[in-house]
Amino acid sequence: WLVGEEPLQKRGLWGCEEILSQAAAGSPTGRSLLGCALHALLALASSQQVCLLAISREERLPLARSTLLASLMPTQRMSGGGENHFIDDRGRTLSLGERRALARRPSSQHIEKLLFDPDPIVLGHLLQNPRLTEALLMKVVTHRPQHPRVLFDVFDHPKWGSRVDIKRALGMNPSTPLPLRCALVSYLNREDCDLIRRETQRSALLLAALNRIETHE
Repeated sequence: WLVGEEPLQKRGLWGCEEILSQAAAGSPTGRSLLGCALHALLALASSQQVCLLAISREERLPLARSTLLASLMPTQRMSGGGENHFIDDRGRTLSLGERRALARRPSSQHIEKLLFDPDPIVLGHLLQNPRLTEALLMKVVTHRPQHPRVLFDVFDHPKWGSRVDIKRALGMNPSTPLPLRCALVSYLNREDCDLIRRETQRSALLLAALNRIETHE
């Protein structure tokens, strides 16, 4: 639907909005389908996302719109050494293929260098690497700004996405897609919630999710 004609795109966006809304409200059904809806929106080409962003604005679909907008916003994934992360011991710049291959090797040294690689396939290989630790992955999850697709891929991973500390870090990161943050507020403590309330660009939808959690405490 999302890649079809406009009537189908509208139907797909409304479907995603319903799933994201239910997940944000704590519905078990919404939570079970949250990953599918986010993947559908984040995996699209940028040109398709721009088109859907305009439709979601016209149709007043805030969660779908915020997800698309965050994905389209330019972010700087590199930190610290910049391109130095991609230079080997001999001073040679590593190609994309070499970086992808290194991400599969069980070497903590290589993992450290590739943590902020902009290529999503490199991250996918790192998530499967047996030497990857939660402490190393937390550097990616807590990095700001971070690309929403990167944070979603961590959340969607069967091993790492089930870790409570990872979920909490995702909930605290403003770069995390808004529907996902709303769905993860149940993993935050009161101090975390207070910090979110002090964010300069906090969302009314996120505040509503926080209020709902605190009401049920």
